[in-house]
Amino acid sequence: MKKIKSILALSILSMLMTSCSEKEELYSVQGTIINCETNEPIEGFNLEISENDNYYSFSNLNKKTKTDSLGQFILHLDSENSQVHVFFDIDEMGESNYLSCEGESITQKTVTGSGLTTIELGFKKKPDVSPFNIVFVDTNLSVSYDRVTAVILNPEVIDAGSTSIVIDLAYVSKWSIDPLKVYAGQFVKYEIQFQGTGYNGSYKILTDSVYVPFSTELFTDTIYY
Repeated sequence: MKKIKSILALSILSMLMTSCSEKEELYSVQGTIINCETNEPIEGFNLEISENDNYYSFSNLNKKTKTDSLGQFILHLDSENSQVHVFFDIDEMGESNYLSCEGESITQKTVTGSGLTTIELGFKKKPDVSPFNIVFVDTNLSVSYDRVTAVILNPEVIDAGSTSIVIDLAYVSKWSIDPLKVYAGQFVKYEIQFQGTGYNGSYKILTDSVYVPFSTELFTDTIYY
């Protein structure tokens, strides 16, 4: 009987220790969000705090808030974790609607250690983006090329998408770059390298640029060469 009581006491003690070790701590994150181009506060900037660094995993459980007219906010979260994550104005695609003052896309900040953390950050609104692709049509039937490579020379104007493509032209006379997301009102500069791989294979490089206006529909520019 004493042995059973001893085992029971140890079990209860173990449960108490486990409970203590998993005690939730309060994380509080406050701060101010400003527009780094105007130095004015950003009102209505969305922020979320989560235990998980994957925005999509538990976004429905995130604590959410918006900045006030002074660009100020405060978030609270009880968590057993050693760190939590603050997300900055994420859209439905998991990307931030704003850029950092340096033009980088920053979607979150990791906060380590419970208690009160203060962050002061500057953002600028991401420019309008247009869906865009380039269609190339081969009209020079007198010269045979086996392979062509197209490269975007100014990738900084591309918000999303591949900036290069290699095509085997053996049976192709029309091809295109997969649709890109381009900052509207920008020129997309590209280079096309044509190469013949056979005997006395020919080689040619063309460079050009295309202006991309703002468009909600896929904007396509056709290049004849």
